[in-house]
Amino acid sequence: MKTAGAVILGKTNVPVRLSDWQADNPIYGRTNHPLDTTLTPGGSSGGGAAALASGMVPLELGSDIGGSIRVPAAFCGVWGHKPTYGVLSDIGHRVPGTDGASAVLGVIGPLARDPEDLAVALDILADLPLPRPSIDLARPRILLLTAHPAARVDASIVSAIEQVGETLGRAGAIVSHAAPPIDLAAQHADYMRMLGIAMTRGGPARDGKVATLSHWFDLLDSQARLQRAWSALFEQVDAVIAPASGVNAFAHIAERNVARRTLSIDGEDTPFGVQFAWAGLATFPNLPATSVPVGTDPRGLPIGVQVITNRYRDHDAIAVAALAHRSSRS
Repeated sequence: MKTAGAVILGKTNVPVRLSDWQADNPIYGRTNHPLDTTLTPGGSSGGGAAALASGMVPLELGSDIGGSIRVPAAFCGVWGHKPTYGVLSDIGHRVPGTDGASAVLGVIGPLARDPEDLAVALDILADLPLPRPSIDLARPRILLLTAHPAARVDASIVSAIEQVGETLGRAGAIVSHAAPPIDLAAQHADYMRMLGIAMTRGGPARDGKVATLSHWFDLLDSQARLQRAWSALFEQVDAVIAPASGVNAFAHIAERNVARRTLSIDGEDTPFGVQFAWAGLATFPNLPATSVPVGTDPRGLPIGVQVITNRYRDHDAIAVAALAHRSSRS
């Protein structure tokens, strides 16, 4: 980025080990949402999203293994892109004290205030040239995904996605509400198993068991099968529009144990951890996903959704996200 002319102003706040949808840090303190200090800007790239949304900078960088680019972008009303796994080098982005292979699932990526800056930053950072948008933007094939067997979604987010779909449909898009032919519950379960191994570097799971090499190969097989399943889906549709998270920006949570946390969805307390199902949609099969603002909730706070496309079709995701954003403003 510096070689391309960027001026680096500083570092922004993250949670410990990048392991939260908040940006609370015992060294640097808590980052607040730029529109309401009682709320979190999301995480783990929450400091970057807050800096971007509040006008401190025009461009940011973050990382994403569990929604850490997409969620803060959605909460703060800015754009964020989780690239196809392996497209951007993450050298320098390692667990402190280690210097080895890249973490499975995890990527780095840009955040911006418009799709043009997002695309430029992506191309600057990519190790290899990414294909330009190839879909017919006058008649894109869009699948709307607003329900998941593992995680609920706030009504305001569902309504925003449906409104985007209606507007795109009137403009010529082919919009589908059909359930994807993918076992989303099984995908989420295997994603969480792989995520747990990646984040603990092979430490014990919550049940106290340590994954064996056989377990790991089983997960790799599951990941490969799901990549093929998603690739087959993308022969029928160009993009999937889904929640980046089942909730919008929420109040700061002091409880460190995710298993004890809850989130209010339509007035009902629900488990916090299941919301990673939305991040895992793109993360486990290594797909690109663009987080894009498409409206506001009843509190006047941003609603962001993610646009998912096939592997290496990162610019398609950004292009469809731009369509979705324009449709939300029409």
